[in-house]
Amino acid sequence: MKRALFFLKRKIFIITLILFISTITCQIFVLMNVTTAIGWDVGGVISNVSNPSRINDYLSVYPNNQLYFFIMYFYNIVISSFSPELSGQWIIFQIFNIILIDVAALILYMGTKELFNKKVAYLSLYLYMGLFMLSPWIMVPYTDQISLLLVTIVLYLYSNLKNISGLPFLLTVIVLGIIIGVSFLIKPSSIIYAVAWAIMKIIKYIERPYWDWKNIILSGLVVISFCLPLIIFDHFMSNQEIVKIDSKKAMPWTHFVMMGLSGNGGYNADDVKRDKDIKDPALRKESNVDIIKQRLRNHKPYGYTAFLIQKHFNNTDRGDFGWGTDGTPQIPKEKSKNRIQSFLRDLYYQQGKKTSIIRFCMQVIWLIIIIGLIYSHRINKDHFIVFCMKLTIIGAFLYLLLFEGGRSRYLIQYLPFFLIISSNGLISWLNSYSNRIERFSI
Repeated sequence: MKRALFFLKRKIFIITLILFISTITCQIFVLMNVTTAIGWDVGGVISNVSNPSRINDYLSVYPNNQLYFFIMYFYNIVISSFSPELSGQWIIFQIFNIILIDVAALILYMGTKELFNKKVAYLSLYLYMGLFMLSPWIMVPYTDQISLLLVTIVLYLYSNLKNISGLPFLLTVIVLGIIIGVSFLIKPSSIIYAVAWAIMKIIKYIERPYWDWKNIILSGLVVISFCLPLIIFDHFMSNQEIVKIDSKKAMPWTHFVMMGLSGNGGYNADDVKRDKDIKDPALRKESNVDIIKQRLRNHKPYGYTAFLIQKHFNNTDRGDFGWGTDGTPQIPKEKSKNRIQSFLRDLYYQQGKKTSIIRFCMQVIWLIIIIGLIYSHRINKDHFIVFCMKLTIIGAFLYLLLFEGGRSRYLIQYLPFFLIISSNGLISWLNSYSNRIERFSI
């Protein structure tokens, strides 16, 4: 056993590289056999990248997906300029999706190694590979995966600030702010980590109040650079002629709070129809506030507490991230050509006969991650980054309780924080367990 562990420790990089390349090969093989159109919002966007005039209403109602649409729109133009026959084909967007997922894995490893150590980095990578890199979500090129990549980039850049100085340091801070701004445009909820970091900085200042002009200037630089992509994209939207946006149709934030108070706390088609029927934005907001108050009164204190407990369970219980909860069954254009293709389709399609296998495997890994989170109380209490990440996870839970939630897909954007904290917890537990065995043997 000791020899095997020693060999594993010595060859861990080569073993990990082989497993990572093998996983990518499997991703491509699976995708080539299961590729097909996906429903819900992602389907509405991807199916209209070649016909942007047909998505005017959707982007007017949901402005949060405007940048996502244009990323896919221009990506499609680039690909079709090389291969016109691939224009609008799902496979090119799904390949783009696995690139996002795989690059995020590499950056997660590098950032975690800088922030903590190689043990935590390798364990985080293995948990990520097992949970996500061969999951059905490789078929879904949506904002969750883009946000996931952006979060890992921010973590990596932040982790390297201690290694640089001068102009490279200032440029990295500016790039950090810009990426956080882009993250906000893609998925506003994904920048909770920035709020957590700000809260921790404020707490540190309260404990030891003094004017740290360096940090104040750097924070101001982050805020200014954060605003840059927002200003640039707003200017772009005001001058572009690809789609026609009617800003009066936009769903306000109160719409998502309202939906978060009904049913299982998730999407509510009746609420969407009600808000679409109200043409005046001011009246729409006013109506939403009235309904929010009414639903809170109907829940009553005890009922609302029970509702939040159940909603939190819905938000976090499934390690498959709610695969099959949204959308419609996956229907391929062509029939299966062989048994392997039939097996993979049964395994990956949400209505497949064997989809419970992949869901079960993801659930096992998710339970391991949760165990690591439980044991994370053993981590050094003075570790600033650990506190920020734990606060980010708490903030994510609170956000999903207040707004539309009801399924665990919304946790994908926060995966790096779950994986890093869980890996720290698992390693802390394993270290204490091995120490107990050594003491017992002595």
